[in-house]
Amino acid sequence: MGKKTDKIEEVVKINKTKVFQNELSYIRDEEVLGLVKRALLVVNDKFFIVPASSTEKYHPKYALGAGGLVRHTKAAVYLAKEMLSLKQYSHLSITDKSLIIGALILHDTCKNGLNWESEYTIKKHPLLVKYLLKEESENLLWKNICRLVETHMGQWDGRGLLPQPKTELEKIVHLCDYFSSRKNIHIDVEYEVKNEKATDEQIDRIIELVTQMPDDILIRNNEVLQTLKDELEQLRSISYERTEEIIKIIGGLK
Repeated sequence: MGKKTDKIEEVVKINKTKVFQNELSYIRDEEVLGLVKRALLVVNDKFFIVPASSTEKYHPKYALGAGGLVRHTKAAVYLAKEMLSLKQYSHLSITDKSLIIGALILHDTCKNGLNWESEYTIKKHPLLVKYLLKEESENLLWKNICRLVETHMGQWDGRGLLPQPKTELEKIVHLCDYFSSRKNIHIDVEYEVKNEKATDEQIDRIIELVTQMPDDILIRNNEVLQTLKDELEQLRSISYERTEEIIKIIGGLK
């Protein structure tokens, strides 16, 4: 991923664990907490600023726009916290409950690749989280967190690419992710990417789209491109979210 503007670095880089301060407070097993915090620190910055769905097809409105993936994650953790407070889950240990919360915090941190190299969701993304802390590959708690992440997609397993949730903990993680992604279920969570600006990666993408566009498409869509002219000349000063909209407009020209 390309270098970002100072404002995005300020918002994302400094506050990676602070973003999930409330959610981390639900983890009462200290070793699990330490692992999740360390993993968050190496999560790619883009996770903290992108929408939950790049196509806007698969998530509720509150999870769209800048920071939407974090809001989706917070919603999934909120559901888990509420579920785990029920008497029917009183048999689960502090460690079990901590593993669930930790897995949900991390479940989509590699959604577009370990280094966020893809424009869209990678089907095998649940299998990549273990590489956030490669040095912990033999740590049983880290293995358990990663297993819960690996099964969180449930029946949407990329046609057999991913393992299915079988244990009680795996099923809880899957259901929390499932319900937090339903379009008609609104969960009131707060997270906003403040002062976000267009990234170098977005700017490069727009330049690539325009320079590679065939002449006939350029001519046919000259009026549309002219309406974007002022914004295209000031990409560094417009918002991340608006730049995403411009990329979709230009990418969809025919």
